[in-house]
Amino acid sequence: VTLAVTNVDEVAPSITSDAAAVDIEENTAANTLVYIAEATDTDFNSPDTADSVTYSLKASTGDVAKFDIDADTGEVTLKESPDFETKASYSFTVVATDAAGNASEKAVTLAVTNVDEVAPSITSSATATAIAENTAVDTVVYTATATDTDFVDAADSDNISFSLKAGTGDAAKFDIDEATGEVTLKESLDFETKSSYSFTVVATDAAGNPTEKAVTLAVTNVDEVAPSITSDAAAVDIEENTAANTLVYIAEATDTDFNSPDTADSVTYSLKASTGDVAK
Repeated sequence: VTLAVTNVDEVAPSITSDAAAVDIEENTAANTLVYIAEATDTDFNSPDTADSVTYSLKASTGDVAKFDIDADTGEVTLKESPDFETKASYSFTVVATDAAGNASEKAVTLAVTNVDEVAPSITSSATATAIAENTAVDTVVYTATATDTDFVDAADSDNISFSLKAGTGDAAKFDIDEATGEVTLKESLDFETKSSYSFTVVATDAAGNPTEKAVTLAVTNVDEVAPSITSDAAAVDIEENTAANTLVYIAEATDTDFNSPDTADSVTYSLKASTGDVAK
């Protein structure tokens, strides 16, 4: 009597992919590929089953609920975006099963890197110090300041750039220094045209997160009109030999442009030196 013994596949596949996935940034989108499981099968009955390895994730281990795997390709994808502040490292266990049902597994870790998600906070006031009309071009009228509390690299904590939001308020009348936040005039402002101007400051951190603040700048009135002399251009005739200190003329003037009612009559008089007979 002869008895033939058939071969049985007794060896589970060997998982050859790494135990650590490539790091990903927090907030990476769902369905992103984060790992590819790979395995080889060295014990099989037929050449047809040499590559017949299927992949799965071991249930109830690590953070398996946050991942999916393609049974044929071994591609592991995210089911939801990871959050560094919640958890900086995730894990799952890959299972490779051959055609005979032999299974092997490997625990895999996935590190999540931090991302700067918070825009800077603008600490300077929403109201600039008032300036007088006709203030010179290039005068600093406001300095924007900001702090950044969320950053990946400490070197980026003060790496804030400043700009003015285009097309808002009176932005076209101002410039800003990107590094210092100093806002300067591009032209002199006129109270009679407009007594209050506005612009919006934008502070952007190294990660590109912007925040903004609307700023108002009041312009104060300046007395720009000289008094009008209302007394005649001809004094009353006097006789020769009229005594010294005799009153010969009274200059009178009105002031129509002034900042305060208190200065309405604050006109002083003098004689223009080196003209005519002023010495007398």
